[in-house]
Amino acid sequence: MGPRSRASQAARSRLRRRAARAGVRDERPGEQSAYTRLLGDAMAGEGALFTREDAVEAAWAAAVEPILKVHPRAHPL
Repeated sequence: MGPRSRASQAARSRLRRRAARAGVRDERPGEQSAYTRLLGDAMAGEGALFTREDAVEAAWAAAVEPILKVHPRAHPL
């Protein structure tokens, strides 16, 4: 087992303990919920599971920017 997987296991273990203290239960005994796994992977630095910042910005520019250009600004009440 490499240092990265040991760190990942340690992060998941800490997250499980915190979730248990908060009353969050896994979907099945011995199995983590998807959200618990996601947070554990984020804490362990598993970057392959997440979208990079430049990809998010490109998607925003392609999907949202054209809408913002067409619609007038909202005015606060």
